[in-house]
Amino acid sequence: MSITDSQVSDWWEQAKADLQVAQDNLSKHPFVTAQFSQQAVEKALKAYLLRLGEKIPRIHDLTLLCEYVHAPARIKKIAEVLTPTYLVSRYPGVAQTIPAHFYTQEQG
Repeated sequence: MSITDSQVSDWWEQAKADLQVAQDNLSKHPFVTAQFSQQAVEKALKAYLLRLGEKIPRIHDLTLLCEYVHAPARIKKIAEVLTPTYLVSRYPGVAQTIPAHFYTQEQG
């Protein structure tokens, strides 16, 4: 698979856009902040994988993506916190309440 700078840039730009959505929603919709924070990190890690010439795996496990890119410990710690939000921030029945009620501003 031939990876172009444009593909890497697309993933990186979307990661930045997702991070902006996360920041914009912190006070009003913390569950959206959780969703888009996870997505921003996932897309940034996948952009880096592309930059390394690797194929993007169809996974959402940030800790595993960190292993693929040999991320530093501080990034791995963030990944450990954010990985569960992929499901918890989206779907009723995963946590004790619906995502819209589960996350506080501090958690988002």
